[in-house]
Amino acid sequence: MSTVVNTPMPDANEANDVVKLHGCIQRELAEPHDGFEPVPFWMMITFGLLLFWGGMYMSAFDGEYRQDLYDTPHTQIASKPKLEEIPTTPDALKNAGARIYTNNCASCHQANGLGQPGQYPPLAESEWVAGVTSSPDRLARILLHGLNGPLNVNGKIYNNQMPAWGAQLKDHQIAAVLTFIRQEWGNKALLEATHKGQDFAILPKFITQIRGETAGRSLSWTEAELKAIPLKDANGNPIPASGSAAPAAPPAAMNKQ
Repeated sequence: MSTVVNTPMPDANEANDVVKLHGCIQRELAEPHDGFEPVPFWMMITFGLLLFWGGMYMSAFDGEYRQDLYDTPHTQIASKPKLEEIPTTPDALKNAGARIYTNNCASCHQANGLGQPGQYPPLAESEWVAGVTSSPDRLARILLHGLNGPLNVNGKIYNNQMPAWGAQLKDHQIAAVLTFIRQEWGNKALLEATHKGQDFAILPKFITQIRGETAGRSLSWTEAELKAIPLKDANGNPIPASGSAAPAAPPAAMNKQ
């Protein structure tokens, strides 16, 4: 009787041995996965320094945690806005006019009122400000609507344009600056000589009146238009064309022959 010997069958894929394949996989790095990892030492040092700096900063600038400690007048909320003070007396008008003139007019007419030769006419001892052709009515119209074209001032022609200030300045501001220029740079003495007894101050209500009378005007004034306006003082009273001319005395009676 013959003996049967079990001979192992060769692996059909012997060239791709399982052990060898698993060995290749084990040599690869492990796949990343979620989980707890130790914090790097350098990061702990950084966080520690930040916490230390923050504590020192808060200790030095905590302000005792008072909400008003670092408040300034610019950051405090005012209960009510301060109302603009409107000048009413001659002195108050003149003082306010000086500030308005410096901020708005001095760049052209200069701080001394002499203007710029050939460009901007002088206001000092000008016949339009305090001379024989001056009147509050004409001055108010110039500031409200501007002036265009040639203008004869003290024998010299100025052919520049003055902008209108009616939209930028309020009535009391225009009144103030006119009151100021009528009393500066020798204009007060000139006004007394040409229009004796006339008030130097121009009140805001007068500017309001002129603004209303010229509300429909959009063009700047010209010299010819201004001269066609009758001369009136700040109270609306007519001014003699000669300025200081007094009423003529009646002729003396002739002696009887």
